[in-house]
Amino acid sequence: MEKNHGGGGDCAKQTSEDSTACNKAPRTWFLTAAGFCVSLPLALKFNSRIPQLLIIPTAIVLDHMMGIWLCEREHAKCAKSRMMLQEMHKIVAEELAKSAGAKSED
Repeated sequence: MEKNHGGGGDCAKQTSEDSTACNKAPRTWFLTAAGFCVSLPLALKFNSRIPQLLIIPTAIVLDHMMGIWLCEREHAKCAKSRMMLQEMHKIVAEELAKSAGAKSED
């Protein structure tokens, strides 16, 4: 299923495939894995689960925030490219109107 966002190019036709950052947002896992790797030795050293209870949820939240930021950045990039494309269409239409007006005068 394709969505048309009013412009052309890559951002105008976003498919349901995993090609956009928004689709990949829930799949961020790097900080969660790093948090686990850091918290496990600390938990063993202090003989407590408190480091795991503090570090791993914080890493999970940061992973989700990074996914959201990637999605917002992609949407901003698409909006900017759509705006530039619309301006180009407007300029081309004006040039065509001018050339058609100049030909009709001849």
